[in-house]
Amino acid sequence: SGRRDTGTFPPGHVMNPQNIVTEIGPKIYRLSIYAPDFDLQFNHFLVDDDEPLLYHAGLKGMFAPLRDAVATVIDPTRLRWVGFSHFESDECGGLNEWLALSPRAEPVCSDIGAMVSVNDFAARPPRGLADGERLVTGERTFQICRTPHLPAPGETVLGNEFHATPGGKGANQAVAVARLGGRVTMIGCVGDDDSGHAIRAALEAENIDIQNVAITEQAATGVAVILVDAQGENAIVVASGANERVTPDDIFGAEDFFAKADVVLVQLELPCPTVRAALDLARRHGCLTVLDPAPAKANLHDSLCEVDILSPNVSEAEILTGKKGGEDRIDKLVAADLIARGAKAAVLKLGPRGCLVVCDDGHMYRLATHKVDVVDTTAAGDAFTAALTLAVARGEPIDKAARYANAAGALATTRFGAQQAMPTDLEVQILLRDQPAL
Repeated sequence: SGRRDTGTFPPGHVMNPQNIVTEIGPKIYRLSIYAPDFDLQFNHFLVDDDEPLLYHAGLKGMFAPLRDAVATVIDPTRLRWVGFSHFESDECGGLNEWLALSPRAEPVCSDIGAMVSVNDFAARPPRGLADGERLVTGERTFQICRTPHLPAPGETVLGNEFHATPGGKGANQAVAVARLGGRVTMIGCVGDDDSGHAIRAALEAENIDIQNVAITEQAATGVAVILVDAQGENAIVVASGANERVTPDDIFGAEDFFAKADVVLVQLELPCPTVRAALDLARRHGCLTVLDPAPAKANLHDSLCEVDILSPNVSEAEILTGKKGGEDRIDKLVAADLIARGAKAAVLKLGPRGCLVVCDDGHMYRLATHKVDVVDTTAAGDAFTAALTLAVARGEPIDKAARYANAAGALATTRFGAQQAMPTDLEVQILLRDQPAL
């Protein structure tokens, strides 16, 4: 959508007008940084998602201008993943500078690339993806597909295998609620393509009502694919999703479903005016409202926080409040800030530290995590929020609902992937029976 040359910059830095940030798809940006010594533009790519990904860390000497370019889109300290197509200085020279700036950032590459190069270079251990393994950043999924070598222009190369699975926070949570025994109607949008039809089929297979999951010819269903050769070098192609096409009119057109609902669960994958319309309609029909504020947005209007339950994770809460959590005292201050913004209850997902529940009546509950063998944490937050929503819909008090959610989130970490990792109600009940005191 053209050049962006405004935004929040680190103190003392001004973006060079020869450095250009272009939105090449919804929330996907090309960052073109000019190198005067070479009279060249170096391209990098930023995916603004729940877990933002920077593709190409850039030359070490280019770190400052690239950081400033990232800052026009997101707070650079939010970066979660830093990837690159091959191990050379123009792609990963500045990797350790990014890891020092962004406390949660990790390198991501193929398992072979990690073994032969990145493990010895990176200041923080990389996530090495095996052939066919997926990285879910929120709305988008990246996948390793190993090939003998990367294809040259016009060349076709046979890879070992390819896997494609549906994802997205809203879809993940819908599947989780259904697996746990709830009845779900979903509102969203996919492209009129194979991926979109596959997502609708997967949701329908979970007995989810999809008549309000629209199909558009104006945008493709979100997808990302990583090609990796036998030496560990890779190339990536990213296309964005269609949820930006969902409007308030689409919400009002589904009013009959709001009238039948007990709870309305929303995320920030849809445009904010659309989310606001859903919350307004839910209140009009007496539904409980739950907001999972992801992907989190700084300066989110307080009207969107005026819900019965607001349930961010630590990084999302930091973006919403400006307070960096990580210890008990700060967690309580963060939750209190969310209550002050209008939430009746704030439920903070603290990862391995469990969860914290703070209510507007002064009640507070801290629940430890369950002891499980962790394989993949991708689906944990979505499983937690879905289970919390369903338990509240069933009439459980907030502390018992959070306990149920804690167990569901823990179980989701014991399997690889997102939707396929969602537990059943029986599995949750067994874990609660075996570890009742947590």
